[in-house]
Amino acid sequence: MHWEVQLIGDSGELAMLADAFTGSELNVERRAQGYVIVSTLFESLASADDVRERAKETVTAMSGAVRLELGSQVGLAVGAVYRIHDDGKSDITIFAEPMVVHVRALLSATFTVTTADGVSKVHRPADPISMWLPLAQEESLVAKALRLRDHHPLNWSDLFRIYEVVQSDEGSDQMIARGWVTKCALNRFTHTANSVTAAGDDARHGFERTEPPRNPMSLSEARQLVDTLLRAWLGWKSSQNPRRM
Repeated sequence: MHWEVQLIGDSGELAMLADAFTGSELNVERRAQGYVIVSTLFESLASADDVRERAKETVTAMSGAVRLELGSQVGLAVGAVYRIHDDGKSDITIFAEPMVVHVRALLSATFTVTTADGVSKVHRPADPISMWLPLAQEESLVAKALRLRDHHPLNWSDLFRIYEVVQSDEGSDQMIARGWVTKCALNRFTHTANSVTAAGDDARHGFERTEPPRNPMSLSEARQLVDTLLRAWLGWKSSQNPRRM
């Protein structure tokens, strides 16, 4: 007997995840009813409720990663829970929650890239996510950053919280030294995020504590900066811990 958990989201993005998550600890697989998560994380659990709660922790981190790496507008959610018996029969537990599923056209989830020297490499867009999820299982800061990234749309306070998570782990000097962000861009971001004049009601402070920035950063620039910073941080941490699910 084993458990499978239905994964709800954009069909194209789910196909990418199925290409990327093919390891032993956590797989995303296609079934007749859609895509499911099959994981050793569920083996010791006795009830569908417990499986669902455990799956939600993983899927929240995965959803934030999908928003970050694939530009998802809808994220992911947990659907039904299936108990698969040894004879192939299954018990289905359906949890009634409102949900909206968006389907995006996708030509191919996997394609081959050929470099100038003639070397071909298979590219799967969701591969980085399969590297980040083990980190989220092991490190609370990574899980928190991806959980915060699952918010949509991201406002100034959301962005600053994500920045603070990364900053607490690496420090601003290290971010700059590694080339993840420039000092000028980081100062513009933090000054704008803290400024009521520049960021409005979404500013981190309720009143203007310093002079407003002369060259405030736009919200779209800030989202791009934080995503670049978060992606670089996750990539660096993955390179230090290359275990893949």
